[in-house]
Amino acid sequence: MPTSQYKKLLERAEGLYADRNTTENTWQQIADNELGRRDFTTIRSRGEQRLQHVYDGTSKISGGLLTGSIHSLMTSPAQRWFALGFEDPRLQRDAEAAAWLDLSEKRLYAALAAPAANFHAQLAETYIDLVYFGTGAIFIDDVPGQGVRFSTRPLQEMFLAEDPSGRIDTMVRRFKLSARQAVSLWGDKAVSAGKALGGSSFEDTAEYVHIILPNEDLIEQNIDASGMPWASFILSTTDAAIMSEGGFQELPIATPRWQKDAGEVYGRGPGWDALSDQKMLNEMMKVTLKAGQKAVDPTLMIDSGAVLPGDLVTHPGGTIMVDTIMANMNPPIQPLVSGSNFNISQALIADTRNSVQNAFLKPLVEAVRDPRMTATQTLELSAQMSRHMAPILGRQQTEMAEPILERVFAIEARAGRLPPPPPQIADQPLKIDYVNPIARAQQTSDARAIIDFSGVVTNLSQVAPEVLDIVDWDATTRELGEALGVPPVAMRDARNVAARRAAEQQLAEEAEQERQAVVATDQLAKVAKATQQQGAQ
Repeated sequence: MPTSQYKKLLERAEGLYADRNTTENTWQQIADNELGRRDFTTIRSRGEQRLQHVYDGTSKISGGLLTGSIHSLMTSPAQRWFALGFEDPRLQRDAEAAAWLDLSEKRLYAALAAPAANFHAQLAETYIDLVYFGTGAIFIDDVPGQGVRFSTRPLQEMFLAEDPSGRIDTMVRRFKLSARQAVSLWGDKAVSAGKALGGSSFEDTAEYVHIILPNEDLIEQNIDASGMPWASFILSTTDAAIMSEGGFQELPIATPRWQKDAGEVYGRGPGWDALSDQKMLNEMMKVTLKAGQKAVDPTLMIDSGAVLPGDLVTHPGGTIMVDTIMANMNPPIQPLVSGSNFNISQALIADTRNSVQNAFLKPLVEAVRDPRMTATQTLELSAQMSRHMAPILGRQQTEMAEPILERVFAIEARAGRLPPPPPQIADQPLKIDYVNPIARAQQTSDARAIIDFSGVVTNLSQVAPEVLDIVDWDATTRELGEALGVPPVAMRDARNVAARRAAEQQLAEEAEQERQAVVATDQLAKVAKATQQQGAQ
């Protein structure tokens, strides 16, 4: 008999299933017409061909370029894309605190780059769902003794709900396991799976539901699942029972959304914008291919010997029997002229392709990939990125990067793999700064203003040296370093700088004293020599 808790949880899940019905229909159209992958409302066998509706690959190519570009621009595996910092900017200039930040940051990068973590491979799959369908889901697991482990959850399995502030706080994953897998996870609790194994049906599958939601019965002082902010339940719909209960200290699934309309839960990506044009493009290519076949292998009209025309045949290579006397045909075998106008067709196709490419931000992607950009072009690209990518970047930082980094940081801290913090940063809140190319492009205006201002002041100082007193060069240099994404450890703190300057001043004073002593000695020697010469006379 199902328990009341099981019924309550299942009702919650079924409500989210119903909420996603309309969105699923659009996702299926995107999958069929643009990507040629994924199933939502259509169920196909694994490995089955899914390109029946795709006659033009513009969306596949453009979407693939955007996916790769966003991955390299936002979370590049080859360069820094985030930096740790303190909410209190004064701590940024403390040498010991900056060193701790640097070591902790390197530990996070090492955790993400570990082969077992599989971070970038799984993130690439998440970006595909994000770009085409507007929503992605990546699970951040804590494997005891091994560290973090990432896995992209298929979007068709995920059902989401928001809290009052619009952030995802409830996740339902509906998936299937074989009897063998279920028994290995839950043993005797998997009753139906155990019976299937008893009948040698090892690979028979059954449906399970994983629900993660806020822990309404949180007891903070407890160290078990009841003390964790996020509750986790796995249900077996076959057995009508809860298979496991647990919890998480942090939300373990990051669910980024490309853009979102107010009142909706699921995001809308470039694939949504390109859908109508790509469907039209597929149809135009289909018709154009047919017309091309007719032009290359036309239908033939053949003298029927005064037999009246039969059924009309228009496919390539077909034949139409006609009465040549009535049709006035000479010679008696002629191709049927279709009257297709390929110029119009190609113009329409080119225009529609351009619309699809624009939906996937191709001009911006090509600009980023161009290695021949001048300084002026780089500044213009920065402006374009700020206009096009600022809202998208902000959402990805909030809904993907921050949850991932916060969970990885917490996992590494609990495992004792982070360096011990110095006493001055106790209870000091951390912040995440993004130093990827898109974030740096948005900060270029600040850096450019500082550089231009410094250049103007330097030129003015050639005429009026006193203008140099206006500028706080230490603060200006630090501000420029932060705008350019320079790690805090690369800049000395104020106390270190003051000590170095005091030491240099002392050395300069000692050198001056030595110089003056040498000068005085020389003068005394000259006086003594002159005195001796006068005495000799």
